[in-house]
Amino acid sequence: MKIKYLIAPLVMVLVFFTSTERIDAEGSTAKSLGFTPVSQELHITPGEPYTDKVTVWHQAENDMQYSITIRGFKQIEGHPGTAVLLSEEEEMASTTSAASWFHIETTEVVVPPQHNFELNYLIDVPEDAPSGEYYAQIFFHSEQELTPADEATMAYSHIAGGPTFLVRTGDEMDENISLLEFQATHKFYEKPDVEFITSIQNTGNVHVKPTGIIILTNIFGQELANIEFNPTRKALIRDSIATYVSEWESNYLLTEEGKLAVGPITAELTLYYTSESPGYSPITAETDFWIFQWKLALAILGAIIVLVWTIKSIKKSKSVKVEGEAENNIGKVNIIETPPTETKKNKDQNDMATEEPKDSSQ
Repeated sequence: MKIKYLIAPLVMVLVFFTSTERIDAEGSTAKSLGFTPVSQELHITPGEPYTDKVTVWHQAENDMQYSITIRGFKQIEGHPGTAVLLSEEEEMASTTSAASWFHIETTEVVVPPQHNFELNYLIDVPEDAPSGEYYAQIFFHSEQELTPADEATMAYSHIAGGPTFLVRTGDEMDENISLLEFQATHKFYEKPDVEFITSIQNTGNVHVKPTGIIILTNIFGQELANIEFNPTRKALIRDSIATYVSEWESNYLLTEEGKLAVGPITAELTLYYTSESPGYSPITAETDFWIFQWKLALAILGAIIVLVWTIKSIKKSKSVKVEGEAENNIGKVNIIETPPTETKKNKDQNDMATEEPKDSSQ
């Protein structure tokens, strides 16, 4: 009984313009196939065929038969610097694939262990091809039969990525992008551990490698840090959108220069994307966020509330005590200094009775 494990070409993921690794049926990678060059960037005049070769070496310990296929690729949605092979349906509808321009001398080859072979190819760009950039990759497909201990024959299918090709044709190369989004992933942070996302759309007809800088300033206008944008120069191919991630991380709320990294922070992005004139027509954007240690703030606020309550309680206690003493003192003064009303009245009457009457005859 034969059980086959196949991997469709459309699921093979590769890094844009870097070497790729063979993916076997169980998802592991093997490096039994090597090749040079890893990638080619070519400028070909329409109607003028271009010829070259790829050298491939086989490092496995047994013979291997490879089927050779050429297919266009597209960028994995949202991820710069990556690509995925087109399916047959996508290939037919693609306006950026160069696969149909390639002609190779053979589509099948058997390679002995520890041997190499040369694959000659020709690229014929049609005369009516629009100016711009087009993409293709050579990849190798093989099947290997294994007989485990249970004597059931199993056939494993392997796909190995080969060199990638970037083909430019015509004279009208348009490097252009549109900045769709620039912002921090959150509006509030407890410490300087901030992640920025920048979404860019390639609206030109060639790939771009946007670079730039993000400058952070605090509420006083002091520069806290500057972050290099896209330091690994991940490419964004034409007709694609990708999100770039930048990070600012610090364990301190004060910089080495003593600048305060608390409160509202402004991040300003400056993007450069042209290769011919790198400093020409930069794109800028701003976003704001807060660094606020709310746990510490709540602790301080709680301490202040307790302190104020304590002070008010002490003052209230003292006030009650003073008022009580004042009432006692007022009662004592009234008893000592205020004469009885009846005593004063009797005294006045006695004074009037002892006064001698005047002689009217005089």
